[in-house]
Amino acid sequence: MSVKKSVMTDIPNLQLLFEEIKKAYQSIKEETESKVASWFWAADMLHSLEPFYFEENRYKKAKQLIEEPADKSNKYHYGLNHLNEVIAIRQYTGLKREVYYETFYLRESDKIETYHFDYWEDKKLHNIAVYHYHDTQLMRHVQIAEDSWHTYDYHYEQDKLTKKLMKTAPQGDYIPDDRTFEYEYDQFGILTGIKEGTHFYYKKADKKITFPQLTDLVTEKLFELIRKNLLELKPRDELFCIYLNYGNEDLFPPSLAMGTEEERKKWSAEHGKRAKWVVWSPADYRINHELEMDQESSNLFELYNQETEMQHKHSSAKKAIVEVALRLKAQLPEFKLHQTSDFVVLAADYEMADLKKNFKLINPELFEQFKNDLLL
Repeated sequence: MSVKKSVMTDIPNLQLLFEEIKKAYQSIKEETESKVASWFWAADMLHSLEPFYFEENRYKKAKQLIEEPADKSNKYHYGLNHLNEVIAIRQYTGLKREVYYETFYLRESDKIETYHFDYWEDKKLHNIAVYHYHDTQLMRHVQIAEDSWHTYDYHYEQDKLTKKLMKTAPQGDYIPDDRTFEYEYDQFGILTGIKEGTHFYYKKADKKITFPQLTDLVTEKLFELIRKNLLELKPRDELFCIYLNYGNEDLFPPSLAMGTEEERKKWSAEHGKRAKWVVWSPADYRINHELEMDQESSNLFELYNQETEMQHKHSSAKKAIVEVALRLKAQLPEFKLHQTSDFVVLAADYEMADLKKNFKLINPELFEQFKNDLLL
């Protein structure tokens, strides 16, 4: 279904789909859950496909739970596919009996469909939604319920969401109520407000951002940039590692280096046991990429480096880069890289002083194999 199709075209098609999905709960459940690679629990809602959903609705994003809770009342159970993408959600009610709403995701390259079913035994279909993407940006989503529909069109400037146009109407009534939401940002690209006309749904408090909050922002931004740069680079070489390499002062952003198997074999043949001094030195890699970014991202990293220095938070900043490396490792299948059987993701400073420690944190399953070949 094309993103450019009109509301009139989307609505009738989705009404037909709604009727089909109503009858297909069991088959959809079985097919979706067969693709779940892992499950995790959360204290409340922590995922939405809608941009700034939590800010707009003034919800606090929940934390992931370490283990299954004894009391499942109002808890969320998320199922992830092999790419660590949410494909199933169980939303438990507060009833004594353990029952839950269920949402299933059908993911395609430029479209995601969701089907939301009731908690009761008849598993009534509450709604279906279709999210349309272009280059990973959400452009439009349409939602159909039994007696109503909603459409949302998203507009961007310099990759920032600036406007959301919403149309809604009871089913069968095609004179929609039009609404416009606007999004505002500061000089670092941080969301400061969501408004409709003069009414603000969200307004960032006028206070200094804390270092942990800033760390969360730069961690998310760094992963976003690495992902974007990797997808654009599309390396074709066989790789033995991806290496996030950072300085001792300006830690963010690290460079994105990749060691090729061709290079490793060449160095091993030339240097023997001493090859480790170049094998683990990203400065010697042919692929050593400075992340491309917009001015807002650059401003954000500059602010973070400044605060890291002033507050002496170097260990926290390095830990954040390791967390990005772990997240990158978990989502490697998305990039379709040609990897060796002993491929690793690394993060270390220019002097490689923390290489061994970080290797063990990021790649514990291969540490025994490599520990004698690592520096320091």
